[in-house]
Amino acid sequence: MGISESQLGADIASRLKSDGTPIPVKIRRSEPGIAEVAAGGARIGVIALELPPAGGDAKKTQPTVLQIVFPVDRSGTLTATLVL
Repeated sequence: MGISESQLGADIASRLKSDGTPIPVKIRRSEPGIAEVAAGGARIGVIALELPPAGGDAKKTQPTVLQIVFPVDRSGTLTATLVL
């Protein structure tokens, strides 16, 4: 199954395996700025990230998986899983 260049649903994202620990990335810019979204509401925006450099001798054999976790409320979070 080709999943590169896509966003994964919860069913597939839950089956992903990792060979390391999560690596934080720096948010370089976001538009619009930080704003709360009302319950049941939606907001469209753009986030520019600075991904860490790959090791000098690293070869890309697997796609990069990026998970963005948004706090929803006290009961949980919303996670977007992207494959680059």
